[in-house]
Amino acid sequence: MKYSELIEKYVKGELDNEQAAEVAREIEKHEAIAEHIAEREEIPELEALLEGEKAETRSDSDESKAFAKKVRKQIRRAFLKAGLITGLAVLAAVLFCLYSLPKIVDRAYYDPTVVVETDEYGYETNRMSRDLTVFSELFLPAGFRENVEAVSLGYGKYSLYIQQNHSLTGVFRDTAGMLDRGRLTLYDPNILKFPVVNIFQPYRAGVHCFADCRMDPEASLDSLIGDMREGERRVVYVTFKQPMTYSETLYWCEVVNCVTPLWGAACSGGEVKTPVLYGAHLVPYGVVRSLGGEEYPYLSATSCIKTEECMQQHIASMLKYAADNEEAMKLLTNGQWDEQFTAACRESAADIAENGVRFYGVMFTADADTIKEIYTGLDYSAIYVAPLEG
Repeated sequence: MKYSELIEKYVKGELDNEQAAEVAREIEKHEAIAEHIAEREEIPELEALLEGEKAETRSDSDESKAFAKKVRKQIRRAFLKAGLITGLAVLAAVLFCLYSLPKIVDRAYYDPTVVVETDEYGYETNRMSRDLTVFSELFLPAGFRENVEAVSLGYGKYSLYIQQNHSLTGVFRDTAGMLDRGRLTLYDPNILKFPVVNIFQPYRAGVHCFADCRMDPEASLDSLIGDMREGERRVVYVTFKQPMTYSETLYWCEVVNCVTPLWGAACSGGEVKTPVLYGAHLVPYGVVRSLGGEEYPYLSATSCIKTEECMQQHIASMLKYAADNEEAMKLLTNGQWDEQFTAACRESAADIAENGVRFYGVMFTADADTIKEIYTGLDYSAIYVAPLEG
């Protein structure tokens, strides 16, 4: 019987007592030998096996640590990248709201700061200065303004300062205001008050007029100069007996009556087609600049010399400019400007450019003696005197 079979029968308890005792003694002997060898000697094969297991364990541990480190690095990089992208997105949004968005909104509304001309000396003219120059010369005989300083506050809002460069009284009335998304608010609204009536009486000059006109009775000399002090000057509005050419108007003022004409009420073909009066400065007046370029020749009164052709182009250019810049005219008239104004200005500009311009009245300043001489000379159809204000 093989020893392994004997061991198996010993484990199962199938041996008799003698055989079982013999196997037990053998097992005890072999256990003692194994313990003695383990304590006294190293087994090379066993040591090699144990070292291999340890090295494999260390290798697995190092690979695990390296993999974990790589994963942590990738996660950290992903978080940093996400944070950087988020930070840049927030920064871009903030910068857009601070710098780009206000300018985008500005472009949706009237922008008075746009530079439209730079002269040879580097002087810049902004959009509102040019618009106001044309508007005030064309429609405000005694309210001329030409210089607007505008500062953008963003989102279509601007701070304005309107200067008066020329004064009839020697007292300058500057004003300030706000332009908020195309709506103009001035702290002194009377500065640019749009006229509701024609202060002249064109019908007495044989001129047909669509505008409301003054219907005052014949003024007496005492009512005109009765309370004037010596040396005091007032604004005089004279309506002619009939429309005159530019040169005839200058002759009436400078030669016959020795006054300096400041503004003339104009018409085309014996008719005022606009809902209000319009006209122009009859002598160079204002800052020296052209303003209009080739599209609007002689747009500025200071660029116009004393000739019929020059004055004809000057007034035609102003009327055409007003018609082409309806947005600006609406702003300056506080919404009173409409399509009727635009159409009338365009029609008048074309008529004057083709057939010339005539003046049915003139504005100037004079003292009591000069007013008396004009009054008694009777070379007019109507006269009106007002206090100096501008």
